[in-house]
Amino acid sequence: DATEPMGIAGLAACIRLSRRPVVAIGGMSVEAVAPALAAGAAGVAVVAAIAGTDDPEAAARLLRTTVDAARAGQERARERAMNTGERGL
Repeated sequence: DATEPMGIAGLAACIRLSRRPVVAIGGMSVEAVAPALAAGAAGVAVVAAIAGTDDPEAAARLLRTTVDAARAGQERARERAMNTGERGL
């Protein structure tokens, strides 16, 4: 039986403690993808968000787009941070 969901804060705590990449699994939805990746997850695993829909292909495409957008946002944030650091701010 499953335990209570740990949420994004619990995921972030696990990521900080792990020496290995952590994949978020369980309860992953389009809405949960960006926060999970922002918390440091190396990836997300989904089942119900795709299989539990009337149009699994569209659901998978939407999830892929959401993951790509979240990762692009993270990359832009890293670049801004590096540029800020280079200017000594």
